[in-house]
Amino acid sequence: MEKITKRQNDFIEAALDLVSSEGFSKLTIRNVAEKLGLKEASLYRHFRSKLELLRTMLNNLQSRLVPYFEQLDTMDIQPTERFGSFIEGIFIELEKRPSFAAIIFSDEIFHAEAELRSELQLITANNIGKLSEFFSRIQDKGLCRDDINPKDLALITLGTIKLTITRAFINPEVSDLEEITEQLKGTLIILFGLVDKR
Repeated sequence: MEKITKRQNDFIEAALDLVSSEGFSKLTIRNVAEKLGLKEASLYRHFRSKLELLRTMLNNLQSRLVPYFEQLDTMDIQPTERFGSFIEGIFIELEKRPSFAAIIFSDEIFHAEAELRSELQLITANNIGKLSEFFSRIQDKGLCRDDINPKDLALITLGTIKLTITRAFINPEVSDLEEITEQLKGTLIILFGLVDKR
């Protein structure tokens, strides 16, 4: 992915804030520009279309999440610690930028922008693949229950993360994200029978 400029980042932040506060239907080039006190033409100098803006937002988020998926490959760290750090990292990243949750977990966006579906499917497939590889490796070493397919373990993990994040960022009564993260991490470690090398 190309490195985004500071100005592009300003537009992305404004778009994220707009989606987070007013919903996806309000995400237009005009509204994003107005949020920054600019004319539409200013935004078009950096993004050719709303689709390009959305694509950049999606890729920007994914680039922030990639390191957490890659750390699952760190063989010198125990499996429970790797998996726990992975869960914590995803939540920390989304806590830093809560408006990203509105984008990455919004089905509305991908129904409205059909051209993004294939890109989201590719990103999702890559993420599921990385997590599946992690589970497969630790199953081979007897460090995780092996009566569930690694891909299913990955899907359960990502689905649980999605639901928990959606609940945490939509429900104002959910306030202690750190506690929620710890509970989720502990529950999945127990559920999946993750153990460390003896």
